[in-house]
Amino acid sequence: MTSDTAHEAVYERALEQMELLIRGSRPDQLALATPCADWDVRALLNHVVSGADRFAVMASGQRADFTAPAPDLADRAGTAYRTALAAIRAAYGDHPENVGRTRSIHLIETAIHAWDLAQATGQTDRLDPTVAETALALARENLGVAARAGSTAFGPEVPVAASAPPYDRLAGFLGRHP
Repeated sequence: MTSDTAHEAVYERALEQMELLIRGSRPDQLALATPCADWDVRALLNHVVSGADRFAVMASGQRADFTAPAPDLADRAGTAYRTALAAIRAAYGDHPENVGRTRSIHLIETAIHAWDLAQATGQTDRLDPTVAETALALARENLGVAARAGSTAFGPEVPVAASAPPYDRLAGFLGRHP
């Protein structure tokens, strides 16, 4: 199995995991706090779904506006997310040259937000450690100090023991307190 093939398999697992977590989130949990500062479950779901839509735009070779406000899709997040995933997969099929520059970042984004959602909604038993390990390796490779300087997406690295579970190490690397 090549590295690209392995990353593709883990990426697909990350997308499936997020879909499972979205389906497992209940309407009465939408106001719960998440590890993402200033975001409750509703805002996180809106970000995840609109982010998937924006990654589909990027995968098709266009410029996505990540500063645009996310529409409120939380009440139909499962359906909206499946639609966005179909668009991403179609864009990768039509524009394989864009896979390399978008898939790694989307995998990192999906993995950390899966942890955020699982923490908030009590679904941590649904997290696949392989997704976190791969996302952490990609984050270390792509999100060095210079890339993170001035970032509003990630905070400064929070020290986490090397023996900590993979999602805790990923969360710490991306500035969250596991």
